[in-house]
Amino acid sequence: MKLVIFSDVQGNYDILNDFFNSTAKLKKDEYICLGDIVDGNNPFKDNLCIQLVRENCRHALMGNHDEDFLKAEEGELKIFPDNLSYLKALPKTLTLSDQVMYHSSLVEDGKRLRSLEDYATELEFLSKNTNSQRVFFHGHSHIQAAYSYDLHHHKSTSYPTLPQVKLEKGKLYLFNPGGLGLYFGEQKSFLVYDTQEEVVTFYEYESFKHKSETAGVAVAFEERWHPSLQKDKIQWFFKYAEEDAKIIRQVLRENVLSDYLLSFNKDHYFRVGQRRKQEYLNEFSKNLAVLVNKLTFNLKDEFDIPAVV
Repeated sequence: MKLVIFSDVQGNYDILNDFFNSTAKLKKDEYICLGDIVDGNNPFKDNLCIQLVRENCRHALMGNHDEDFLKAEEGELKIFPDNLSYLKALPKTLTLSDQVMYHSSLVEDGKRLRSLEDYATELEFLSKNTNSQRVFFHGHSHIQAAYSYDLHHHKSTSYPTLPQVKLEKGKLYLFNPGGLGLYFGEQKSFLVYDTQEEVVTFYEYESFKHKSETAGVAVAFEERWHPSLQKDKIQWFFKYAEEDAKIIRQVLRENVLSDYLLSFNKDHYFRVGQRRKQEYLNEFSKNLAVLVNKLTFNLKDEFDIPAVV
């Protein structure tokens, strides 16, 4: 299974909604939220965040912001009754197969784990107080982190610069996906745990969003451009090509593809006969597919995108 794990939304509905849209084509099986869904400063957006987590996440946890939020008087919460009941019922810990997930720290509730010493203490505690679980996830500290604990040598190790961590036998692992809804310019991030391959992949959200939008080019080819490259739908192609070329230039900063989308020779197309029209469409479509494949080739392992032929 591929688990998309995120934490610390903190009422940031705009980012959370964008996150679910951007990860729609990411190869995954389920989402898990490690807590702090709400912030408490904007009940309207808090309510929307709870709703999105309810709709998209198979599992979610109680964070300190969620706990503090629920301490208010019932009439002050201004949350839909179903969403409020959902928030109240969230667990503090979650055990799934060989994984344990929680929000802050099992050694000291509410503690932010930041240093090697913090993680060494947490991992030593986990090694003595858990059963067969060997992979642990937490949030709260707002910083991506990956630490391991060698059960034989009783030594902790950090992985400060790796975008991926491959799990090894004889070790416990503790990961933090960072925060997804952070404000004030703090880095937004999440991770994906492939339970079959035993690999954890970290993502910085803005960089991931660019990759997601690039992957969308292949989808656009199949759903918007290619079906329109037919004689009876050519006006649709002109419409989509002009709109999408602007987005590709602005968002992806990809000029070759956007220029080719706009290079369709309308004068030639409308001047030649039916057979030549079809030949031109076939050639244009073939060249367009080549450009799309070049742009999205390295993303096919991560995203559910069509093979462009």
